[in-house]
Amino acid sequence: MIEDEEQPINAPHTDSEAKAIDWDLAPSGRTVIEVKDAHYRKAVISGLFLVALNNKHETRNKDGHKTVEVECSWYGWQPQKRSLRLTLINAEEVVADYENIEVVKNIGRK
Repeated sequence: MIEDEEQPINAPHTDSEAKAIDWDLAPSGRTVIEVKDAHYRKAVISGLFLVALNNKHETRNKDGHKTVEVECSWYGWQPQKRSLRLTLINAEEVVADYENIEVVKNIGRK
């Protein structure tokens, strides 16, 4: 069990070698952030992410790092109750006035 939900058998619990592998165009009128060296399940990821609609307030993990929920998959899997929660090691930057911008949609390995 991970994040209170079962993951597919082909999705490892952690993978330090996982990277962004799929992208999609961000819908207009949403918040997009650029992160550098964010963490998710031991993977270190940089790129543009679509902030989840349910990400209403700032949260911090047990180490004091800011976390943000993003609309993204882990090996094609998404939690049903909430979005993936990235741990931000470096400050994120909000991308303003974007048009035809691609955001990470899946983290894994090809």
